Amino acid sequence: MKHFILSLIFLIPNLTLPLYAWSSVNEPAQDSDKGKVVYAVCDTDNWPYEFLNGKGEPDGFSVELFKTVMEHTGMEYSIEPITWKELSARMDSISPALYIGVSFSPERSEKILFSMPYASSTISIVSRSEDHYRQINDILSKKILLKKREKIYDLAIENKLCDSIIPVTTVMDALNMLSKGSADAFVGATSVIRHELQKSGIRNLVVSPVETNPHSYSFASGFSERKLINRINEELYSLMLSGEYQALHDKWLHPNDETVIPGNIKLDRKSVV
Repeated sequence: MKHFILSLIFLIPNLTLPLYAWSSVNEPAQDSDKGKVVYAVCDTDNWPYEFLNGKGEPDGFSVELFKTVMEHTGMEYSIEPITWKELSARMDSISPALYIGVSFSPERSEKILFSMPYASSTISIVSRSEDHYRQINDILSKKILLKKREKIYDLAIENKLCDSIIPVTTVMDALNMLSKGSADAFVGATSVIRHELQKSGIRNLVVSPVETNPHSYSFASGFSERKLINRINEELYSLMLSGEYQALHDKWLHPNDETVIPGNIKLDRKSVV
């Protein structure tokens, strides 16, 4: 039973964004877009997508991609960094802001409009080489590291799905603890795990992807901003085809991660022109 419920926890937050959920990329741009001021909000602690850098400024893949999109549209913008708890509350209250880096869910789609997805991430289990756990069922009785403030962590705690859960603040903390034998496994986003492992130089850990649908990231706003979302979709598509998107993707994320774009086309490094 635990295995079934825990599998759902990894599956539910990672539903692939359906094609009907985001606006068409074919609506032509309007000259009236220029001069529009877009008020955006982003998470303060969701590295490498959105976070505060050493200067206390919003930074990360999602933030830099948003700025690039805005530059192409000619729109002015402001970005307010807020906590994920506050960001979630604003989405529930249907705030007029544009949300940077939001994952799709059927419940959210009833309140806000999503852009096309611009990044996707799967879930992986990290363990030491001598253990090499490959399935969720392998780690239910183990000491599992989970990053605080993530949905997986909250659901695992609430449902008491694992015998021992150790909360960590960052993925790097988890990898260091795991490498030293302080826990048995860590579960988190594959792209972030790969990036942090590459930076860390740790060599005694292995990564095993869990078979779930990708967790997609999009921009989002209220339904009254459909025109803005359409414009963002158009620029995202253009950036993906031009190669500008891929350059940003490789700067922040693992170069081999795939990106889901309209029409279920998958762009990888070889197919982007």
